[in-house]
Amino acid sequence: MTSYLWKLLSDAPVENVEQLIDLLLGNRGISSNKEPFFSPRLPEPLLFGQEKISRFKDLVFSAVRDNLPIIIHGDYDVDGICGTALLWEAIYFGLNYKNVIPFIPDRFDDGYGLSTDSLEKITSKYKRGLLITNDCGIASISQVEKAKKLGFNVVITDHHQQAKQLPSADLVVWTDQLCGAGIAWLLSQSLEVMDGFWGLDLACLATIADVAMLVGMNRALVWHGLNALSATTRPGLQALFQLCELKAPLSVYDVGWIIAPRLNACGRMEGAYDALRLLCTRHTGQAQELARYLDLLNRERQELTKKMFEHAKGQVASPKERRIIVVGHETYHEGVIGLVAGKLVREFYRPSFVVACDNSGLAKGSARSISAFDVARALSQLSDILEGYGGHPMAAGFSLRKENIKVLSDRLEELGQKGLREQDLVPILNIDACVPFSLLDWGLLKALGKLEPFGQGNPEPNFLVRGLKVVDIKLIGSHNDHLKLKLSDSEEASFNIVDAVGFGLGSLYGQIHPGCLVDAVFNLQENVWQGNKALQLKISDLKLASADSL
Repeated sequence: MTSYLWKLLSDAPVENVEQLIDLLLGNRGISSNKEPFFSPRLPEPLLFGQEKISRFKDLVFSAVRDNLPIIIHGDYDVDGICGTALLWEAIYFGLNYKNVIPFIPDRFDDGYGLSTDSLEKITSKYKRGLLITNDCGIASISQVEKAKKLGFNVVITDHHQQAKQLPSADLVVWTDQLCGAGIAWLLSQSLEVMDGFWGLDLACLATIADVAMLVGMNRALVWHGLNALSATTRPGLQALFQLCELKAPLSVYDVGWIIAPRLNACGRMEGAYDALRLLCTRHTGQAQELARYLDLLNRERQELTKKMFEHAKGQVASPKERRIIVVGHETYHEGVIGLVAGKLVREFYRPSFVVACDNSGLAKGSARSISAFDVARALSQLSDILEGYGGHPMAAGFSLRKENIKVLSDRLEELGQKGLREQDLVPILNIDACVPFSLLDWGLLKALGKLEPFGQGNPEPNFLVRGLKVVDIKLIGSHNDHLKLKLSDSEEASFNIVDAVGFGLGSLYGQIHPGCLVDAVFNLQENVWQGNKALQLKISDLKLASADSL
């Protein structure tokens, strides 16, 4: 009835909550030392090594001593904006050094990262100084070389995929275990001028927004940082929380789906400086004005994304016959092509490349992928037709001449035909455990709370219960695309009834009706409505109990 392939991660029998929690930890690779997971410790700057930390401090303090400009070159997404804010504040306020300048490239004029255009803007105004990148720069070989020749000391801080050659910077601080702002937070801490918990709000915000793996150091930043973010004293974030009617304690969902899109909208629709100003302002009036403006930009972004996605879907002919989706159009807005690519992946479960063309003949693209296809590696094999590229296995950006789009599509399809099997193109629904209905109570929900925060690398547990009786089912939502159900484990519908909701499962209505027995995969959640609390199953997928589910 749906296209998911169900995969049960463990078939071990579960009789109580303690067994289930141990099973969940085992599914996440945690079997012996559980203390770092349940009480994670914040990382320290020395994880980069004493030599790198000493070099970073020497470069910063030397620039301060010589009264040289320090330029913090970030990126236009939430990660880059937060990292820029952290480094700028640590130097401007912590060191009380005012000759430090944040620089956020313009997506449309400068392109991504430490580009030739962004470097020209910097060097036209500053003839020498210290240039620190954050969330970019690891692939800027020629730009770093030029900056060095012009008299700049250069520090690269980045987490994006490294190439074989590293830039000839004075210092490269790189790890793929933290996002850009996580690196910036640790380097700021190394200056020893700010409180140990200062900046955790932004490090947490960026880690969630960048969809980083919430394991290890990232888990620690978010585990501690959600409290810091909930209690932030930044007027801009407070104004955004108030506008969005968010109350403490904040959740990963609040940050990733409500706050981050509004901050990202600024860099997607125009320049990202207003998002940086919102994070750094100390004035309530300015904060409220910026929050309203970012919210307006986000509404425009949502409408534009919706229209572009519908157009892009119309370009996808016979998706099942192709391994890779490539679409493009001269009307596409460069700022949201990544969002459209992500929607195409969710719609067709194919690696998707969306290209925006301009009148100059240069096209810029964004790619999103599935686990079986590394888009960054694929682009590296097509470097001969690309003007530039970079990213991660699951997401990447690139540019090329407009006349090469067809060649790009054909060669990507060749890579897809060679590297992707039919089974790779079926989305897998991982199920942690098959559990008895009797285990679904408030005690289990409380125990599951200790596994939070959930995210990449530590997903919210999916459970399977077989043979549930459908007591009631109806369509909900403005487009009738969601299901609301009442489910029971008993033939007697008056016993053990639980509410359930299936977002996006409206197409199953009519195939499932009261009296049916179903197998349900779900997350266990608390639902609050008009002050009343109740357990609820958030359905990931449903199949008739007679069907071969696994």
